[in-house]
Amino acid sequence: MDGGSKPVVDQSGLARAIKITVGIFLFTQALSVLWQIAITVLRYMGKPTPFVMSLVRTKAFLITIGSIAIISMLTLLVCGVLFLIWLGRAHGNLARARLDDLAYRPAWAVGCYFVPVANLFVPARAMRELWNRSHGEPAGLIHAAIGEVSAWWTCTLVFWLITSFEIIKALNNDLSPVKLTVARGADGILQLFANVMAIGLMIYIARLTAAITYAQNTQMQAQSIFG
Repeated sequence: MDGGSKPVVDQSGLARAIKITVGIFLFTQALSVLWQIAITVLRYMGKPTPFVMSLVRTKAFLITIGSIAIISMLTLLVCGVLFLIWLGRAHGNLARARLDDLAYRPAWAVGCYFVPVANLFVPARAMRELWNRSHGEPAGLIHAAIGEVSAWWTCTLVFWLITSFEIIKALNNDLSPVKLTVARGADGILQLFANVMAIGLMIYIARLTAAITYAQNTQMQAQSIFG
């Protein structure tokens, strides 16, 4: 660490806000997953009961399902924005601490999510550096594997790959005479799997932000004062 380091910015409030949005998202996703499981089972059975058919056609039920989907999407968006703000500040704390040989500056650590191809691998590498340096690891260990980071990025990639496929399929079927089709029930299974991956990535976002914030507020803060 170079001389002249500055105290880190405390992000405890932002980490708590992320945790709250994650909690709301998980609740809506749990309801969505239960509904998708029920629909998938009924489709495979091929014998939905008259009661189920009448229920799913009611206005109140459709409004409820639609509201849950909207709330889920909004909390995912809000959490994504909060996470990127937190991420930029967290990398900024590494710079404020004047740590040696930082590979990822705040602007690139956030911007890489929006750059095609780079967004497939740079975010995970940047997160490993953020975790390791925040926990006091030297520059030579910035890319050491971290279980939480690997699990978070696996869930993220699988979720966005499935979501991208579903979007492309929907657009193609609306605009092209050549339709993309999947096996019976596959759409429901894919959507269910995407929701499970979304739940996983949000859980790990909450865990990562909490752990890194704590490390920066304790270990790095002490280093900036006494180092």
